[in-house]
Amino acid sequence: MKAIIWSGEELGAKFVYEDILTDLQEEYLSQLIETVVKLDDDAKERYLEGVVEPDEETIKKLIRKGTISGSFVLVLCGSVFKNKRVQLLLNAVVDYLPSALDVPLMNGTNPENP
Repeated sequence: MKAIIWSGEELGAKFVYEDILTDLQEEYLSQLIETVVKLDDDAKERYLEGVVEPDEETIKKLIRKGTISGSFVLVLCGSVFKNKRVQLLLNAVVDYLPSALDVPLMNGTNPENP
């Protein structure tokens, strides 16, 4: 896990990734992993047996699966003031939210001819 630190007044264009220096990192990462592995029997079994913790790619896939199925709601924070987190928000939309191919077609009705 990395922290994203913006520097200067360049409208959010310049930022760096830094290591998170907190004791809570392990606790929150553990909570995240325990929540997302419940969505996949194989990942859950490997995690509970202590074989391997899911990597970042697997965690992202499971978050996407949970978002698409409605198992959880993705909450993101950001600010358009100085464009901070706007690009990261757009990346999260691509990474986690369903595309038109991920959801079933909707059946509509014609209100003039029910």
